[in-house]
Amino acid sequence: MATSIQLQNIGTVNLNGAEIADFDPKTNRLFVTGVLNDQPTLQVIDASNPSNPTVVSNIDISSFGEGIQSVAVRPGTDTENSIFAVAVSANDITAPGKVIFFDASTLTQLSEVEVGALPDMITFTPDGSKLLVANEGEPNEDYTVDPEGSVSIIDVSGDISSLNSSNVITANFTAFNDQIDDLKSAGVRIFGPNATVAQDLEPEYIAVSPDSQTAFVTLQENNAVAVVDIANGTISNVVPLGFKDHSLPGNGLDASDRDGAINIQNWPIFGMYQPDGIDSFEVDGNTYYITANEGDARLRPTDDGIFPPPNDEEGDIFNEEARIKDVTLDPNAFPDAATLQADENLGRLNITTTLGDTDGDEDFDQLYAYGARSFSIWSSAGALVFDSGDQIGQITSLLTPDLFNANDGSASEFDNRSDNKGAEPESVEIGVIDGVTYGFIGLERAGGGVLVYDLSNPAAPEFVQYARTETDIAPEGLKFISAEDSPNGQPLLAVANEESETVSFYDINTSPGLTTYEFENLPSLGTSATGQEFFLGGFSGLYFTGVADNGNLTFVTHPDRGPNGSNSAAGRPFPLPDFQPEIVKFELNENSGEITITDRVELFRADGTTPLTGLPNLQPGDPGTGYTDEFGIDALGNAIPNDPFGADLEGIVVAPNGDYWMVDEYRPAIYHFNDDGVLIDRFIPIGTADADNQPAGTFGTEVLPEVYALRRGNRGFEAAALEGNKLYAFIQTALDNPDVDGNQTSRNSRNLRIVELDVVSGQVTGEYLYLLDDITGSGSARTDKIGDAVSLGNGKFAVIERDDRSDISSNKLIYEIDLWSATNINNPANFTLPANTTIEQLSEAELATAGINPVSKDLIVNAAAIGYTGVEKIEGLALVDNNTLAILNDNDFNIIGSTNSDNGSVTINFSQTPIPEKLGIIEFPNSIIAQPELVVGTPDDDILYAGVAMNGVVKFDGREDIVFSGAGNDEIDSNAAGSRAGNNRVFAGSNNDIINVADGDRSFGGSGDDDIFATEASGYRVSGGTGNDTIFLGADGRALGGEGDDRFFVGEYGGNIIAGGEGIDQFWILSDNPALLNTPNTIVDFEAGVDVLGISSQGADFGFDDLTLTGNEIMIGSNTIAILNGVDTSSLTAANFAFLA
Repeated sequence: MATSIQLQNIGTVNLNGAEIADFDPKTNRLFVTGVLNDQPTLQVIDASNPSNPTVVSNIDISSFGEGIQSVAVRPGTDTENSIFAVAVSANDITAPGKVIFFDASTLTQLSEVEVGALPDMITFTPDGSKLLVANEGEPNEDYTVDPEGSVSIIDVSGDISSLNSSNVITANFTAFNDQIDDLKSAGVRIFGPNATVAQDLEPEYIAVSPDSQTAFVTLQENNAVAVVDIANGTISNVVPLGFKDHSLPGNGLDASDRDGAINIQNWPIFGMYQPDGIDSFEVDGNTYYITANEGDARLRPTDDGIFPPPNDEEGDIFNEEARIKDVTLDPNAFPDAATLQADENLGRLNITTTLGDTDGDEDFDQLYAYGARSFSIWSSAGALVFDSGDQIGQITSLLTPDLFNANDGSASEFDNRSDNKGAEPESVEIGVIDGVTYGFIGLERAGGGVLVYDLSNPAAPEFVQYARTETDIAPEGLKFISAEDSPNGQPLLAVANEESETVSFYDINTSPGLTTYEFENLPSLGTSATGQEFFLGGFSGLYFTGVADNGNLTFVTHPDRGPNGSNSAAGRPFPLPDFQPEIVKFELNENSGEITITDRVELFRADGTTPLTGLPNLQPGDPGTGYTDEFGIDALGNAIPNDPFGADLEGIVVAPNGDYWMVDEYRPAIYHFNDDGVLIDRFIPIGTADADNQPAGTFGTEVLPEVYALRRGNRGFEAAALEGNKLYAFIQTALDNPDVDGNQTSRNSRNLRIVELDVVSGQVTGEYLYLLDDITGSGSARTDKIGDAVSLGNGKFAVIERDDRSDISSNKLIYEIDLWSATNINNPANFTLPANTTIEQLSEAELATAGINPVSKDLIVNAAAIGYTGVEKIEGLALVDNNTLAILNDNDFNIIGSTNSDNGSVTINFSQTPIPEKLGIIEFPNSIIAQPELVVGTPDDDILYAGVAMNGVVKFDGREDIVFSGAGNDEIDSNAAGSRAGNNRVFAGSNNDIINVADGDRSFGGSGDDDIFATEASGYRVSGGTGNDTIFLGADGRALGGEGDDRFFVGEYGGNIIAGGEGIDQFWILSDNPALLNTPNTIVDFEAGVDVLGISSQGADFGFDDLTLTGNEIMIGSNTIAILNGVDTSSLTAANFAFLA
């Protein structure tokens, strides 16, 4: 199973310009080109904490030239400092520029050398011996001077401070001047007025081969690359890149900014690749180059207002581009020219006028657009290995449709770059993580962002992610930082964004790996009265049952209510009315990929002979109201009798004794079957029988709260999970409470209920609330339902929240939820609703005001984002092991609807493309079940807060962790992680420590005078150890002071067992209203005459005479506030007490 990666933005810094960036691992500094106060500036960023990058210095470069073009770092080795180089263009961009070298630690200048005109990009060779410079050599604004493009090679193998012109070789293109006609014929664009080859070629970006021997240099405007022989200091070849045929499948584009929509399709045009960024990588010993095919046109002047009229507008002096609607198309090549030249088609698309007139008759026989709107992979010989076709357009159209081909990050500019290079892939960067090579492609337009691809197979890269931060616009420079070089030990990607002037750091985490398997040759379920055959499917639950002797994974699943068509006025068609629900046992051979059904357990009523069906149960009220199901018809349109026990099963668990617990959408109901599939009990909402004028118990055991009868039609229980003796059933979509026309309450509510049933007592013991993320989507994009759930232990569950889309844009969200801090809404005393409202009607803020805390949610993974696509309905979720989940879809028996005939019969409509039953195995790089973390402090004073980053690192999450703080005056707070914290083991060590305790913690103060705070905790154990300790108590804990004079303070809770240990101890047994203390605290070793009992906050006049001392109890009125084991409290005197008002 292939693992993958996931990028997550962890920190952003705002700068003054942000184009090119490079990183020094020795100083943990990022160097970024920019402009400050209209002066070229190198900005130095402290990235030692990438979650909080900060500017530490700005180096003014203006004394060296007019523009800062690029920066590159060579990391130092051993004790040697790193160096960085800066490329600076001259005040006259046609004059030679400079490269300046600095010490990366001291930021002092070391040397400078002269290079060619407009040094646009610099990079060190992998071996660090050379610095290469792409001298672009652009013409000046009035095109009167056109310097030669070139590549400078600087020998940096010696003393950097001694560099001079003797260390510089500048390789030029003059040797190619005599080959101008051959180069043009081969496809190299050479088109400047009276330009030689050397003048016209404009080196843009450099990639060096891993062996440091060869460089590929993009010649963007020329649609070519130059090959540089580094050792000999020469340019050995100019390789034309050819053209992309946009008429071929997979090469489509949206060519118009006036069609008002996303319209990716094939057109009879060619794209010039014209790459900007380039990088190299190696796979299986072969070198490859990856390019970002941005595209660019040459115009002079480059902007409006540079010159006075008549040359005051961009392109007045030289302009090679035109819109297709403004050129003449050859009638033979384009017989439909008028249609093509419409604005909504190709009319607005910018093309070059330098190509396309193949026969010299001054019309266009071919059309060439700028850029390929893609990234490409090339061999070391310059041959095309792969092009991404229209993938960039397709991906952004799905994931950020509002920003499709937008000029920047504003939805108001939707589609306005479709006529001109689209999303503009600008930059590329290579990173190797765990032996896998990844390509990162920055998009200048369409809202920016970075595409991530797995390049393990250069001929077929795999899309991994589109990472985008809303405030980052127009990535210009990307820098991959390996885990070995990273300040936080994680691989990072630094992204410099030109338009937003920001740099963001992305953590690169290993993401889950997905492998999918499909059921093959599913058995027939039967044939309808109209002759249509149906096959097993509709799988709507999943549970992992173990590993077979042969090593196969074993599962159980089940269909839902059977094949059915679209509901209509005539009723819901059930073409197989005798369909019997069943449990399907199957095995997966992960090696062969084969799924084998090993058993099918049919389900029966309690008599063991009457089959269950999937038919509706009851119609006691109007359609769409509580307790009322749809009306069933068969394939001939005949009414079908109800089945009061009919089941639309949507979730399954297997109890330790082999019994099956399942839930259904109809009533909703919880079904309990034995291992033979015979019904033991059925739990349904209170009032079900009464609604149908039947005696209680007719349809099952009525224990579920009555409100569950207000489920939206067939959106009752969708998921079941078992933890211990508690069965949790999850409502699919919010209840329609109150029950109104059109299910409007349900449709407008995010609030889904989870009911907790004690499977031993058969009673409901809890209800909790799950909040959907966002239900504002429409159609299949509406994420408004649960898919399935599985227990992760300790009150935590994995839950699917989904929409009905099937592509990479879909939400197939798997969350971890936690009941820990959630309000049990089964007890009305736990909350207060506003007048005349229901829970389903409340917003998130109103729930908080009412005192209702929903379950907490943490996203585990979006299954669609890791490749589980092509299916709409994930309705099975199982825990295979601590690192593995299994998922399964409901294929609806391959049914997509039905058609009613005039004679009343119903034709079921099948999907022309069969919908698979797809099992997905998701393997996570780390356990999805909380594992103890071992945290070790230093000999100095440590601050260790759970869930809080210290120096950019979260030490522990406060859940079942082990903490040794060591010596020093330490502060440990496992409670800082919030409601999910608890069950930690904390050892504070020596000196005076502060310990904040969470539920279930075991905390040991060690030596020293420690302060231990358990005020908000319960079920804990604390020990002060040696020293004079102060312990603040919570509820139902145990506290031992140990050796020393200790103090114990009881809060508003009770139930604690307290032992002072050796020394003179103080037990402050009351500090609040005694009536609030439900359970008294017990002191097990009180020694009269040595220890002291303290009482506070009872008023100035309160004293010993206000106490009642009887047996081993201390009372105030009728409230026992403390129990002293082994002590006859009547023997105590006022001298044993201390009182504070």
